[in-house]
Amino acid sequence: MGGHDLKGFLQQDEGMECVVAVDLGGTTMKGGLVARDGTCLHIERRPTPHTGGPGRVVEAVSAFVSDLARPRPGARPLAVGLAVPGLVTAERAVFSAAFGWRDVPASSFTDVDLPVALGHDVRAAGEAELAYGAALPVG
Repeated sequence: MGGHDLKGFLQQDEGMECVVAVDLGGTTMKGGLVARDGTCLHIERRPTPHTGGPGRVVEAVSAFVSDLARPRPGARPLAVGLAVPGLVTAERAVFSAAFGWRDVPASSFTDVDLPVALGHDVRAAGEAELAYGAALPVG
C-alpha cells in the first residue's frame, strides 16, 4: 500500500471531521453531527425539559451534547455549536425569556473538551440556508 493510500485509509479510520450541532427549541432539542459540507452524519431529538428552572435546561443540553460527542465510528467532532433563542453572543446566552437565562457562559452548556459557540436560533437557520440552501424538514 503506497503512502497516499495509507494516509487516506488512516483518515477514514479516524472518522469524518464534524461538529456537534444542537438547536434548542421550546419543546424539542434537535441535535446531530454535521460535516463541513453540511452532511448529517447522525441526528437525534430529545424533549426540552419544562420543569426545574433555567438550570435544568442547561443540564439537559449538556447531557445531549455529551451523548452526541461520544466516540462513534465515522465521526470525529471538533467543536460544538448551539443554536438557542434569546439574546446571545458566541460566548454567552445573555438573556432568554423562554428559559429564564441571564448571562450563561457557553461553556456551561457542555462538559466535553471541545470549543463551544452559541448562535441565535433564527439567525443560525438563516446562515445555514444561505450557506447550504433550503433544507428538507427532519423527521
